[in-house]
Amino acid sequence: MFILKTNKKYNKFEPLLPFIPEGSSEIIFPLLHDYKIHLKVVGSRQSKYGDFRPPHLGSPSRISINGDLNKYAFLVTLLHEIAHAVIWDNHKQRVQPHGPQWKYIFGELLQKAVEFELFPIELAKVVSNTISSPKASITADVELYKALREYDSDKNEGDWIYLQDLPENSTFFMENGMRCKKLEKRVKNFRCYCLDDKKHYIIRPIALVHQIED
Repeated sequence: MFILKTNKKYNKFEPLLPFIPEGSSEIIFPLLHDYKIHLKVVGSRQSKYGDFRPPHLGSPSRISINGDLNKYAFLVTLLHEIAHAVIWDNHKQRVQPHGPQWKYIFGELLQKAVEFELFPIELAKVVSNTISSPKASITADVELYKALREYDSDKNEGDWIYLQDLPENSTFFMENGMRCKKLEKRVKNFRCYCLDDKKHYIIRPIALVHQIED
């Protein structure tokens, strides 16, 4: 269990305000201060939305978050990474990064964000559904990812749809330009055949694709 401390000044964290929903600072700033976290907002990364690095050789814990995320995705990602900092502070490397302890802390942080009414009502419902057992990443939670995506400013540009909503055997191209054909579902993901390099790939259902008309 962590304790949120209040009677401190957090002026150095004010540059973060444009990236988070109004009112979030009441939760975020004390955590960044009390767990001595160095936060950096970085450019877009295709492989991840955020990451955590533990203290090293006297340097503080470090968190980086993609600056192109909408405010609600930024907040969820930041709480995800702060949960890692809390777990490191309490357990170091003695527990799994996304084990029960992390899920509990991350769930508590999400619950507090919901209680502070930091999310729109419909999004808060989806966030509440993930509190009891958060996924290791936003993209691993299809419903949460889709709900957060609704607040992206470019979500409707170019007729992009989710791979899961595309009929089987349809051809499509991805954001990186790769042209593929959608094949059968494998557990949670889809097997796809790349028309460019003639190889098969396993692609997540929430991948954004553009259908190629026959």
